[in-house]
Amino acid sequence: MAVEPNLGVLDIKVQSLELAYKDLNTQLNHLGSRIDDKLAALSSLFSERSRTQWPLLISMGTLLFMITSALGFLTLEPLKARQGDLAEIIKEIRIQQVPRGEMLERWAQSAREFESVKQTHVDAIEFVQSQLDDVKARYRDIYSARDVIKDLGDRLKELETQRNRAWETAVEKAR
Repeated sequence: MAVEPNLGVLDIKVQSLELAYKDLNTQLNHLGSRIDDKLAALSSLFSERSRTQWPLLISMGTLLFMITSALGFLTLEPLKARQGDLAEIIKEIRIQQVPRGEMLERWAQSAREFESVKQTHVDAIEFVQSQLDDVKARYRDIYSARDVIKDLGDRLKELETQRNRAWETAVEKAR
């Protein structure tokens, strides 16, 4: 039960990291376009002078490398810190989880209890069936199969008679 709130906290932290990453990416893109503009201006300046200014190019390259390295460091440090926090939360969640072996033992115990209850019901059904068989055996001589067949024959004759009377009545009404 404590896992669900932790997952919500993790989800919020991941979303905030995504927003921070998107914001930083936007800033880098803007900075890149500004650098492209500056380099274009520098290129036009070079073409005007028709002479390559190597010291300026090297210093610009070094400056770009330093800026990129600093931005990369600033981007990765918060992510690493949050990743450490998330790793600790995941460790806490794993500690709170019930081990698989314990769950298997609980399921096996439940299966044994179910089998015990099932056997109890089977025994009760067999007991009731034996009592029913005893009652049938005691009263078998009083009302035999022959008597049942005779009663069914009488009932069939009675139903045929009723049907014939109903048919005759319907024919007379139809005339």
